[in-house]
Amino acid sequence: ALDACEESGMTSIGVLFIDAPSYNYRSIRLPPNWVVYFANHHYDLGPSMNWCFGLFPNDPFYGWLADDMRPRTPGWDKRLETAAGLSKLSTCADEYISPNEAMRSNSLCGAFCTGGDLVRAAGWWAPPFTRQAGIDNAWTHLTNKRVYLADVLVEHQNWRTGKRPKDSTDDWVRDGNPYIEMDFVNYNHWLTTDDYQAVAH
Repeated sequence: ALDACEESGMTSIGVLFIDAPSYNYRSIRLPPNWVVYFANHHYDLGPSMNWCFGLFPNDPFYGWLADDMRPRTPGWDKRLETAAGLSKLSTCADEYISPNEAMRSNSLCGAFCTGGDLVRAAGWWAPPFTRQAGIDNAWTHLTNKRVYLADVLVEHQNWRTGKRPKDSTDDWVRDGNPYIEMDFVNYNHWLTTDDYQAVAH
């Protein structure tokens, strides 16, 4: 992912968040516009995104790139940032979610950009009830100010598309805990709460 960012001409500042345990990644090579944070305890995805928001609470936008995404379009980062601005949510083609309009209406690909004012209005970048699942679902429910850039490709090298083999990181159970299933239970409950109504309006 980092090599693809460099090859596609990414110029924005990137923050590489390496969740604990991080000892296998201590010698990782970064492009010059990236910094790395080695977590001293296990965060999971949602808390790591909110850690980033807490560190940079006044930024104009917050861009996300999952580690199995490969930017292909030159200048993809600036295209997403410009489309999001302060108050919109931008996403792009990924050859996984993007070809399916029904999936695209409820999900975001693993490369998206959220306007800073949107994140500040919600008070979080990832819903506080989630470890990993439901983040993009929450944002697609919260805002109709979405911009889809069909001509920007950030390829999703997903095992479901046969672009890589399935491994243990794809399991929905960790240490006997069905954490993804529980995230969706919490997400569906959140949609019925006053907290959702307050953020949505």
